[in-house]
Amino acid sequence: MRALLTLFLLLQTLAVQANPLLPYRADYQVWRGDSELGEGYYQLELLDDGQYRLGYQSKVGLLFLSDTRTETSEFRMVSQLVRPTLYRMKRSGTGPDFKSWIRFNPDQGPIQAQYRDEKATLPWSEPKFDPLSYQQQLRLDVAAGKTEMAYPIIYKAREKEYRYRVVGEETLTLPFGTLETIKVERDRGEGSSRQTYLWLAKAHHLVMVRLIQYKDGDVQAELKLTALEFKDDPTLQASHP
Repeated sequence: MRALLTLFLLLQTLAVQANPLLPYRADYQVWRGDSELGEGYYQLELLDDGQYRLGYQSKVGLLFLSDTRTETSEFRMVSQLVRPTLYRMKRSGTGPDFKSWIRFNPDQGPIQAQYRDEKATLPWSEPKFDPLSYQQQLRLDVAAGKTEMAYPIIYKAREKEYRYRVVGEETLTLPFGTLETIKVERDRGEGSSRQTYLWLAKAHHLVMVRLIQYKDGDVQAELKLTALEFKDDPTLQASHP
């Protein structure tokens, strides 16, 4: 009970201090176990029309295999809700290249989606997210003091629900430096062989600084923060805390 109370008070403090909508760029190393596979980045931009654009890119390789993925999600803010308008994804490398997109109707009409050659028309409901915009909503929700979150998303031209919960605090030592973080777990339900955890930096507007995915107890992928820059906060311009 005391631990839960401490976590609640911490999240209430973050709700005052954190600004998850501050434009930034975060760079990462991509690992699998003890092997460094490549690099990636997240970038949040404020566009001239008042929309935001969240981008992600990873470039990884192992032996003769390579994979490059680029994703962008454009969205508007309605109160504290992320309302996506357009999502795009492009993959290239070893094996077939492919693309994906999701178009959200601003007049609350049907959602159009395509993944590879599969197309779908899905009914409007709110909230609804794409594979990137829900990650922005998660940061906003943690900043608002929430500890249990559910996100209905469009993934591979189909509807799914992702669930997350805050599980505590943790001090991490990363290539970027030592950081105090909030640890969040994806709730995949009982019997799942997969586990996903992510860590949000308390003093850096809850930017994700580490992510790790397990399958049957083995690390499948891990992101570690190497550099971080906030566009509109001169106190946080340095590449190290």
